[in-house]
Order: sequence, then C-alpha cells, then structure tokens
Amino acid sequence: MPKTSQIAIEHLGIPLPAYLGILIKNKTFTIAEVGGENVYIHQPVAVYSKLSSSILRFINKHGEKRNVKYVAATLADHLNYNDLFSKLWKRFDIVPILGHQLHFSPTQLASFTSHHFEGNIFKVRLTAQNEVIPQPLVDLDEYARYSDPESFQKLKALSKKFSGKRISFISATPRGGGVAIMRHALLRLFSLLGVDSHWYVLEPRKEAFEITKEKFHNVLQHESKASLTHSDIEVYKAWIQENAILFQSAFAKSDVIVIDDPQPAGLIPYIKKINPNAFCIYRSHIHMDTEHMFDRNSPSAATWEFLWQSIKDADLFVSHPVVSFVPPHVSFEKVVFMPATSDVFDGLNKPLLPSQRNYYLKLFDKYLLETGQTPIDRSRPYLVQIARFDPAKGIPDVLESYRMLRHSHSQIRPQLVIAGNGSIDDPDGDPLFHLTLETIRSARFSDLTHDIKIALLPHIDQILNTLVRESYAVLQLSHQDGFEVKVTEALMKGKPVIAYKTGGIQLQLVSGLDGFLVEPVGNIDGVVRSLWRLFADKKLYRSFCRQAKKHYRRDVDTVHNALSWLYLANKLMEKRTFTTNGSDIRSLLSATP
Repeated sequence: MPKTSQIAIEHLGIPLPAYLGILIKNKTFTIAEVGGENVYIHQPVAVYSKLSSSILRFINKHGEKRNVKYVAATLADHLNYNDLFSKLWKRFDIVPILGHQLHFSPTQLASFTSHHFEGNIFKVRLTAQNEVIPQPLVDLDEYARYSDPESFQKLKALSKKFSGKRISFISATPRGGGVAIMRHALLRLFSLLGVDSHWYVLEPRKEAFEITKEKFHNVLQHESKASLTHSDIEVYKAWIQENAILFQSAFAKSDVIVIDDPQPAGLIPYIKKINPNAFCIYRSHIHMDTEHMFDRNSPSAATWEFLWQSIKDADLFVSHPVVSFVPPHVSFEKVVFMPATSDVFDGLNKPLLPSQRNYYLKLFDKYLLETGQTPIDRSRPYLVQIARFDPAKGIPDVLESYRMLRHSHSQIRPQLVIAGNGSIDDPDGDPLFHLTLETIRSARFSDLTHDIKIALLPHIDQILNTLVRESYAVLQLSHQDGFEVKVTEALMKGKPVIAYKTGGIQLQLVSGLDGFLVEPVGNIDGVVRSLWRLFADKKLYRSFCRQAKKHYRRDVDTVHNALSWLYLANKLMEKRTFTTNGSDIRSLLSATP
C-alpha cells in the first residue's frame, strides 16, 4: 500500500476495536475490555438504579472518552437481563454473546469475546458435523413488539404444534448471499421460540463449487452455456456422497428436511434412503429461466434433467412467487410460492445512529484506500448497487448507466458505489470484482474513475446497511433475479429503487410510486431517464422516499418466514400427502385459524 494511503487511513481517525466481558454480581458490575494487546479492567461499580441502564451508560461514556468501538460483549449472567442483551445490539451496535461461564473473571470473559472474531468479523461457528450455530441478537419480546399481534400469536401456536419434531435445513455455505442471511435470521428466531431446528452446510470443495456455480446456477439462469460433462457429474456425486456420510445422523433424527437450491439437491435420495419417514422440501431461491429448459439440446435442459433425478423425490417444491420459475416435470400439486425475506434486527437492516454510520463509512473509506481508490466525497450524493459480483447482477449496465447520466447531465455530479460480499460457493466473485475495477480504470471511464467506488467487502453487515441509508437512490439492475431482498431492504430504509422489470423484483416495486421498473432488461437509456427524474424533480424524489418506507411488503420479514416453514412442516406431519396446487404461502396462511 502506498505511504500516502497509509497516512490517509491514519487521518480517518477510526476508533480502535475492543471486546468486553461483563460480570454482574450482587447489584454490582465489573467490566473488562480487550483491544489489541491491551487489557483494561474497570473497577466494580455498585448500582442503585436500573442495572442495565447503568451498564449501558458506563459503556457509552468510556467508549467515547477513549475513541474505542466496542464490537461485542459477553454477559456472564444474561438470564435476568434480557433488556440489556437486546439493547447492546439495537442501540449500541455491540454484538451480545451469551456466557454461561459464571466462574469466569471479567478479563477471561473479554478474552472469550475477542476469540469469536477474526479481523473484527464475527466467526461463524460450525460443529464437527458442519452444523451452523447462529448468534442471537435480540430477545423474543423484540419480535413480538415488531410483528402484528395476529401473526405473532399464530407463530407461537404453530411452534407449539411442532413441539417434539425436528426441522433441518441444508445449504451450500454459512456466509455470503441471501440464503445464508435468511437462515441465520430464521434459526435465531426458531431458537427463541424453542423450535427444534438445525442448519447444516456442505463441506466446501473448490472443484465442486465451480461446477455448481457455473454449470448449475449460471446455466439455470441462462447466464452460461457451459455443459455438464461426465467428469463434472462424477465430481459432484462423490462430493454429495461425502456430505451424505457427514449428515447421516442429522438425516436420521430429522422429521422435515429443507434442501436449499441445487448445490445440495443430490442429497435428497440419501435422505429418503436413510430416513424414509422424513419429509423433504426443495427450496429454489433462484430465477430459473425455464423457457430454455424445453429445448432438449440446451445446456439448461441437460442440467435440469440431471438435477431432477434427485429433486423429483422431494415432497414439496418451494419457489419464489413467479409461475415461470417452476421448471418442467414439477407437478403444481407440490408447488408452494414463497418470497425471500429480510430481518429487521440484523446488521443489514437495524437502525444505526449517525455516529455509528459515520464509523462504518470510515471503515468503507479505509477499504477504498487499501484497494487504491479514493474515499467517498461526503459533500456529494451517491448512487449505490448492493449485490454480489455475479454475472446476473447487471454490473456492466450499472456502470454504463452512470457514465451516460454524468455525460448527458453534467450539472449533477453524483458518485457511484457498487459493493457486495463474497461467498465460498461463488468462484465468480473475485474475478468479476477485478474485471469491474479494470473497467472503471479504462479510457472509457477515465474522467469518472475517482467518482466510482467498487468494493468486495468483508462480512460486516453494518457497512452495507450504512451505504444504503446514506445513498441518494438504489440501483438493482439484475438481469435475472428470484426475489431480490436488497430491493426490500432499500425500500425499508426509504430509498427509491430503479430496477429492471424482471423476475421477482417486479413484485416488490410499484413503478412510479417508490421507484422505477425499467423494461426491457438492458434498456440503459430508460435507466438514465429514470435516474435523471429523481435528480431533476425533488418533489417526486421526496414522494418516492416516503412511499418506499410506507408501502414495502410487510410479509417479507423473519416472522413471516418462520410462519411459512412451520405451517408447511406441520401440514406435512399431519398428512402423508399434502396437496398445495401451486398456492402462494400467504393464501395458505390466511386460511389457517
């Protein structure tokens, strides 16, 4: 890194990260903190008012005084202080960790906290069987206060009905992409409800993920024409067999098993063999371009035929709520339509104070400087697209739309941010990120290079949260997308969205009310016209911001996601054959007393 960049990073004045251990005993609390190689022990403080409030005031005061960012805290006694547990996360942006080690000293608790992080990023915990252990963030009362009473009561009733049964989810990766985000949120809520739920992820194999991304995912979305070879199939089958052995005990103990997307689809026959009484649900999270599957000579037809040999044994097929996403052979008697969901309490969506957003913008600027870019100019607005670096996400369209906007309307000078996270099951991410960097440094973008920020970010969700909250408007120019949670998350924050009218995105936006749906896909001129309207007509822009916050779909949160899965699981347990007839999950739930 150039010395000038190092100096610029120092001038950002980013608070140093620190980790806390909190010991509560006899109306007294003692706090220790670990930061770098330093350990600080604050003297015991006696409390004569509300204990949780006193602890929070103490933490806030010392953090500001010493320019420290407290990242996480372990509570040695949490059972009687649920309000403290939730407030640490919601108000103070501190990850709360449950510590049952009552014999630990405050210093040991602080060290225990720091060991949960690597590079200030929370380490996803996995068991020897690749079971993901989600990290709680808030207590159940927070969900009850947020949710409408009818939905929450129904959720508790369905949880009770499922008592004594086990549901398991199997997906590709514990981090990166919408599936992992939804599973973390869902399992957190299930844990609070006392639902016996488990989430397992596949053993990572680079050669297997290259096949599942390029020749499953991209082919099914018609973003690639690569054909499956005999060698590919042998690699995939061997990998699936390895995972089936790893998950054998999980299969045997589960009553309902959900398979997320094509990567683990080959496990379905193993599940049926190991536990014939278990129900299996296949959940498709992608925009399947089914039109090309009817051409028997196409790669997508061949890929689907191969996957169908496993998926056909599933008891239900759950798809995003677009009829055309259901591929050939799938009987609509088994189909349920369900949207992707977002969690209002996770790091991507929870409200952040101005000081907290300022901290995460500094982290973003630090990343930009480390990658040879310039920080965001906070005196000017910026447009943002949050997405993985994936062929389907329309990143070249975002760049070209921005270039045309700046050149055709030189009186406005917005910046552009394209940011996302990587995933171990997505080998496309890093090459596409570097290709995007090369593009903005080419002659075509030479006059705009310093106004475009490209970031493949570490998994700190609050950075993405902040980038959306501080933006002027959000772009989502995906060519193929199932049900884009980033659209919902932008609307929740009151940000107008400009997107192509494709896939499930068109079910999330009301064009002319909270954003613009541009058609057809690839209509860059239409994107530019829509962007210009948001800058030229401030009254329209303010209206879009209000309507976005007011009218986003309320059934796309974690409470409704939990409701959906418990409804389906209970129905399967009640009846050996459960006919859905291609119903939307909302209509099924509304018919439930």
